[in-house]
Amino acid sequence: MKNIMKALRYQTLRDNVTYYILIGMLYLFGVAIFGETNGLLSLTGSEYASCSAIIYGALGSMAILLFTTRIFGWDYTDKTLNYEILIGHSRKDAFWSRVLVSLSWALPFMIIIMFVPLLLLTAINGWGIYSDMSNIIIRWVLSIFPMFRLFCESVLITTLLKNCYLGLVIGFLFTEVTYSVMLAIEEMGKIELGLFAVVQSTCNMDKLISCPDYTFEYINGKDEMVFITEIDPVFAVLSVAVSLLVGIGCLMLAYRYFRKTDLN
Repeated sequence: MKNIMKALRYQTLRDNVTYYILIGMLYLFGVAIFGETNGLLSLTGSEYASCSAIIYGALGSMAILLFTTRIFGWDYTDKTLNYEILIGHSRKDAFWSRVLVSLSWALPFMIIIMFVPLLLLTAINGWGIYSDMSNIIIRWVLSIFPMFRLFCESVLITTLLKNCYLGLVIGFLFTEVTYSVMLAIEEMGKIELGLFAVVQSTCNMDKLISCPDYTFEYINGKDEMVFITEIDPVFAVLSVAVSLLVGIGCLMLAYRYFRKTDLN
């Protein structure tokens, strides 16, 4: 398994598409962040957390899909996956090696792109008054669980389709379309999704990261807008439990299918 993972890491680092994805996603995140936050470097941590959260749902899902389907499914597409089995590696090692290497790219990318700007701006300008730091950190850490679930769903889709490009297209349609539909239902019908948001991974991520509700508080002689960041404990527990159950279930289904079917 170590040898397969070493080969996969080398292959990923030598793959131009990996860098196209990396550069493209950094560009999109940069445009989105600077578009939402004029004068970015002057923002406090709480200001950044409040106005940048909206970008992480859709773009974060896209980043996870791109990295996962490419790294996990590339050897399906170029018909080299079966070679590992022919030279003596087990299907178990072939599958879980790809899961671990894909995971080591997809989730760290999201964690870095979320937390590094937040930590830097807080270190430079302080946290500020617009939201509670501990609640924001809790929300952002909890969002890692639906990210993990989306990763596992991407692995399952790619395994079933046996093609990284089809996996990306179908995964994108499945994720972004259902996410958009749920948000449209909430917006047009004026229905609060509430606990129902845990049904869809991207929507779950969005509801954890973003805090749209606010109140006004009298601070330093002025009425200041302060975002309401307290999280419903039931929603937090459901987010973790559903993400882990669905995510692990997707991995088990993918592994079962991987073991039983032709890899060509």
